[in-house]
Amino acid sequence: MRYAEQLKVALILIFVLNMTITAFADVSDTIDVSATSDSFPPTIIDLTEPTGYSGQNHTFKANITDNEGGSGVNFANLRYWYDTEDNSTLVSMVTNNGITYFANVTLDPQYTKIYYEIIAYDYADNSNSVEGNVTIYDATPPEISDVLIYPYVAQINQTVNVSCRVVDNVEVKNVTFVDTILGIPYDMTPSSDNMYYIHMQYTQPGAYTFYIKANDTSGNVARTKTYTIQVVTQSYAASDIIKIYVPKSGVIQGKQSFIVVKLTTADGVPLSGFADRIQCTIIGPDRQYILQNATPYELRSGIYICNFTAPVNVTGNCVAYAVVNYTDSQKYIDANAFSIVWDYYSNVSRLTERIGDIVWLVHYEAKNITDTVAFHVREQSNRLILYLPSKEEQSLQQKFISMSLNELYKFIFWAVVISIVFSVSAILYGQRKARKIASTIIQVVKAPEQLIENQTKKKK
Repeated sequence: MRYAEQLKVALILIFVLNMTITAFADVSDTIDVSATSDSFPPTIIDLTEPTGYSGQNHTFKANITDNEGGSGVNFANLRYWYDTEDNSTLVSMVTNNGITYFANVTLDPQYTKIYYEIIAYDYADNSNSVEGNVTIYDATPPEISDVLIYPYVAQINQTVNVSCRVVDNVEVKNVTFVDTILGIPYDMTPSSDNMYYIHMQYTQPGAYTFYIKANDTSGNVARTKTYTIQVVTQSYAASDIIKIYVPKSGVIQGKQSFIVVKLTTADGVPLSGFADRIQCTIIGPDRQYILQNATPYELRSGIYICNFTAPVNVTGNCVAYAVVNYTDSQKYIDANAFSIVWDYYSNVSRLTERIGDIVWLVHYEAKNITDTVAFHVREQSNRLILYLPSKEEQSLQQKFISMSLNELYKFIFWAVVISIVFSVSAILYGQRKARKIASTIIQVVKAPEQLIENQTKKKK
């Protein structure tokens, strides 16, 4: 009976233990099954704005989440294209909070629409995607370049030709010549190679200013700086005898600069002694005279300099022209244009360009700028002196430099030779002196032995 009770208790324990193991096994099996049964893709809510502007960054974004109890969102990509899907680009999207994913794309101005697809993956490799498109509005204005004016100085009723090049990423609507004095716009005529032109005539003398404005079909507008045309009453002839050079890189507000008039014969021989027969004029962008019939000084034969100071309160295009009374019945004119620019190189002297042997100084602060071969610029009294060595002088200077270099090479050669000679002499001298000293030491060392030997001989 006692054994029967013990056996009963043992059977009960075995049954309870078996039920417990079975229960744990069921739980474990349930967990394993639930961990590998995620077959639901992530959910994507597209937050991308449906419109954007050409040339600007557009943000493609979406809230991406996985199903409750799912494996979680692994990563998301953005695929976009303009014309055909075969030309698509794939980029990774990033997230800062684990929910909102985004990627920035600069919208190409050449297109009016961009297509995209947002693709999301979870850790179970389930994926989902949404597609959309963004309408691209044109925000890029036309580009106006290559503005040409001829002539800068015209006689009354003489035709002035004005042309420019205008391009747009979509389409140019119209280009206008705007007279700033009367405020009247004149349509410019299109021609080949994106060029536009207009012919103007003026019935009264004076300075006339204008700018060019371009509109595209999207409503974007571009305009140029203000240009000046000078109309005169006198009758002048254009000729290669006179040439005027101006600082094309511009002159800084309030700073000194100069124009150069080059006078030669038809054969190119410099004409000297014409300074008092030349008149230089500069009209600023505000239609005011910077110079009016100013007399230049002769720098050297055929080269005449006229100094001026740019106004401090205006920027823009200036017209410069020079008239020479070649004879009592012949007057020749040449004109050119340059700009007055904002002083963004404050307290800095710099050279901007060279036309032949003429060096232009945009910003001059009474500092010496020297090139011993090409030119010297220095301030003397109240005018700017520009020294331009002739070709013969430059050649002579080059010879001096060449001679100096040859002498330097010779000096270095002989210095090396002399150094070697001295070194060898020092070594030889040192060896002889060392032998003499050694001999003396030996004699001193041997002296006591010799003295003892001599005394021994004497005793014998």
